[in-house]
Amino acid sequence: MKQVRGFTLLEVIVATAIAAIALLALFSAAGATSRNAAVLRDRTYGQLVASNELAELRARRSWPPTGALQGSADLAGRRWQWRGQVAATEDASIRRIDLVVLAEDGTTAATLIGFLGRPGGG
Repeated sequence: MKQVRGFTLLEVIVATAIAAIALLALFSAAGATSRNAAVLRDRTYGQLVASNELAELRARRSWPPTGALQGSADLAGRRWQWRGQVAATEDASIRRIDLVVLAEDGTTAATLIGFLGRPGGG
């Protein structure tokens, strides 16, 4: 008669421990992927907000004075705060604008440096 041999308790415990470690690593990786996706989403929306603000300044054909600018914008169902610093350049007909977009939690979502020419070219 053939004898059937099963797993010992030690083998079952080792196999369960290996499975638990593998699942823990899998869940950790899934959590990190989810957090990274949220950060990338915020950066993308922040870049869109900054680009929109710079495009709006250009479209208005305004010539902002040097100094600070600030405002807010709604995008993707969220409110984004932005701050800008307008500076003169070596060319008197060009202004440099440094924009920083903040997410709702106050973290920097994006930064953008742009240049604005004087309306009328001079």
